[in-house]
Amino acid sequence: MDGVSERLRRHYAATFAAHGATSSGVDWGRHEDRVRLRYDKMLAAVSRADGQRPSLLDVGCGYGGLLSYARERGLDLDYTGIDVVGEMIEHARRECPDAEFIHGDVLEMT
Repeated sequence: MDGVSERLRRHYAATFAAHGATSSGVDWGRHEDRVRLRYDKMLAAVSRADGQRPSLLDVGCGYGGLLSYARERGLDLDYTGIDVVGEMIEHARRECPDAEFIHGDVLEMT
């Protein structure tokens, strides 16, 4: 893992340890309504004109909040999330065991 990715990993591991699976846990602040707005904007770009199930690669997926939110909204996704923070990935796997979550650095994947 390069220096930038390692610094990000340490930072987000600390915020997640302090605040858990919340907007503060991913350092987005305490306003959960703003998280929903972010997720709405992200999901607005996900659609398939042919009616098939859309696929989404969520780089920096954190604890899988986007997938959980999409499911609450009734959006069925072929989803893969990747994050450098192992604790977040472990949480995401527990919450959404049928989705694919990868613990790793996307910058090291080829």
